[in-house]
Amino acid sequence: MTQDPGLASAVAIATIIAAIATTLSAIVIAVQAWYTRKAVVASEESTVVAERALQETQIARIESGVPHLTVTTPGYVDATKLSAAIPGSWQKRAVASTETFVLPRDADLQLSLRHSATLLNDGPGTAMIRARGTDGGSAYVLAEPVPPGESHEFVLTVTHTVSEWVALLEPEDAAAKPLRYPVSARFWLTYTGPRDADVTETHQIVIRGSALLAVDGANGTWRAETSEDFGTTLGAQVLPATRTYWRSRSANDKFDV
Repeated sequence: MTQDPGLASAVAIATIIAAIATTLSAIVIAVQAWYTRKAVVASEESTVVAERALQETQIARIESGVPHLTVTTPGYVDATKLSAAIPGSWQKRAVASTETFVLPRDADLQLSLRHSATLLNDGPGTAMIRARGTDGGSAYVLAEPVPPGESHEFVLTVTHTVSEWVALLEPEDAAAKPLRYPVSARFWLTYTGPRDADVTETHQIVIRGSALLAVDGANGTWRAETSEDFGTTLGAQVLPATRTYWRSRSANDKFDV
């Protein structure tokens, strides 16, 4: 049976129209999806911008009540004030400038060195400061109030055995100019704001080097640094302060900054 040419032509046209309609429908759907995605992205970006603006406002409100604190410390560490532990006692004795230490005989003898740091509070408000030390450092201050407009000196103690002080004479990088010696102590002076939404600000002090020097011509014998030796190895540095902003300290919720 011969197919009607007119019918075949009509079927072909209908097929083409259906294909075109399908294509147009797909294009419309794609365009709609693109506009929908664009609107979602724009909404998300607006939300991020709004949240960032709100966070900046909240942080600015917190900062308005935070004292402006400055920590300073001498760049050198005075090793002439070295003291030695008295065996069987909590007391210490001063180390004479002529005293020497021999390894391995004195390897476990503890020697302590005093240093200091000054914290200035430019206000507003009194700052409660907690001092602590690690890596051989100690600071026996749980919380010290520093009123606005005043400063406070914190006494920092570095304690190591003779063998540990000797080990600190080995530079980390012998090619560095000037030589960079290992850390002999770290200290932190920390301000913790009194409110639930507040700031924790930490000032770190790093001491490097050794309180002992080798005695010339006497292998394995060591002496305390003297005033003429200032700057041989010992040095102190205050690192840039770090801050933690609390949205709620009780909930352990920090701002992501």
